[in-house]
Amino acid sequence: MVQLIRATRGRGNATVPQYNLNALGASEFERLSQALVKKVIGLGSVTFGAGRDGAREATFTGTSAIYPSPQSPWRGHWIFQVKFHDLSLTTPEKARSSVLAEVDQELGKVFNKYEYPCDNFVMITNVPISAVAEVGTIDAAQRLVSTKYENLKNFAFWGADEVCRFLDIFPSVRQPYLHLLVTGDLIAQLLNERRARLDELATTIKTYLRTSYTREMHAQLDQAGDVSDQPVRLQDVFFDLYAEVDDGRGAAHLHRNQQVRDVLRKHRSPQRSSGTLGARLGSLLLSEGVNRLVIVGGPGEGKSTVGQYVAQVHRSMLLGHVRDVALHRGTEVDETYIPLTPRIPFRVILKDFGQWLAEKKDQGQLGAGTIDEFICSQVSTVTSRSVSPDDLHHILRQNPTLLILDGLDEVTDPDLRKILLSRVAEFVDRCETLEANLQILASTRPTGYTKEFDPAVFLHMRLSKLEPTQVRSYVSRWAKAKSLDESKSSRVRQTMD
Repeated sequence: MVQLIRATRGRGNATVPQYNLNALGASEFERLSQALVKKVIGLGSVTFGAGRDGAREATFTGTSAIYPSPQSPWRGHWIFQVKFHDLSLTTPEKARSSVLAEVDQELGKVFNKYEYPCDNFVMITNVPISAVAEVGTIDAAQRLVSTKYENLKNFAFWGADEVCRFLDIFPSVRQPYLHLLVTGDLIAQLLNERRARLDELATTIKTYLRTSYTREMHAQLDQAGDVSDQPVRLQDVFFDLYAEVDDGRGAAHLHRNQQVRDVLRKHRSPQRSSGTLGARLGSLLLSEGVNRLVIVGGPGEGKSTVGQYVAQVHRSMLLGHVRDVALHRGTEVDETYIPLTPRIPFRVILKDFGQWLAEKKDQGQLGAGTIDEFICSQVSTVTSRSVSPDDLHHILRQNPTLLILDGLDEVTDPDLRKILLSRVAEFVDRCETLEANLQILASTRPTGYTKEFDPAVFLHMRLSKLEPTQVRSYVSRWAKAKSLDESKSSRVRQTMD
């Protein structure tokens, strides 16, 4: 009986992949598929160029280290075939029928025409594969293979969902293709290194990103006790902060939510108790683990720094030097800190937004002032280029974005705070209407905070105390960034110990 591997994404009907594989076209999709074969199966795989491939896009002989699992890897002779269908010219149902027919055709060539040795056959396609029991593409393929190709030991379908899952796991494969894979007209322009000219709005956003990156490249350490004038680059001292769920109602209801549990478990620090619901915040946000998050923490604990760092990573991603900013694991870049979805970040200091609203009120414009207008004024000030709310709405509608709402606790006037929160709620409603792909990160101190951000919508997480190893690591990196000599560095470390 042939063993068949089912796609792991989606249940029932095929789901829409998060990457636009159709935009790759046949040639680029084939090259991406071959790169995935080398990552998933092994570097020893042999890939074939364009043209007649003899029913093979790639081959491999041996045992895979990880596929389909490290515990039960497949071994023997492998053949990989790639089939691309332009889904703008056909329906998913017709494309699935075509791919199923191609499985039969290609296996017929392998065993009957070319008589290749083949223990494992993998069909790779950009088509979303249906997993509906009995009638879906996967079960139909299993019946076909079991009936006609009994000598084949193993068969796998890498449909669109499975390809997207692999792209999630292997950032180095997806990175060269991101300008084609991501949704977002401006982001696609910014990521395309071959593009000679940007349109006007893309030029404005690139200018905004570059200037914001430069202005926010240094760590704000005054509340953490560093009041010297010597700046320190954020990436030189940043380490990811751990936080636990703190929604005011206890975490019992979250324990019943398998998706939330799985996400938090994936980003849990290995030093923390497995019984707590918590996660490393930067990793959680950059990997799209949550799209509405409130960080609760005291002064100097780093809640604003998390937002600053995440924004810097997205900026550097769009500016082409993300590996300079992403955290490292030893000497290698930690791929967890390469954004899964590149986003255009807008960081709003709520104290500044509140002051802006207060000025509108003092000018007799009681109902005037939206967060849309405030963001536009920020972009215009930074870039010296005109940006309208219509431009902003285009950005939001067409591109993944990140909104950082920093420091609700610093808006102390209750009436002004109420107005500010209503403006934020109105903005979120407009984004819903625009069908915007918007991630929101808010931060506040616990004092005086009464869950103004709805816990039914926003996941609330409270910063945890630092581990001794984190403190020691920070002190060493801070001393190095400050260029302290060994005697001064030693005294600082002894003080912390």
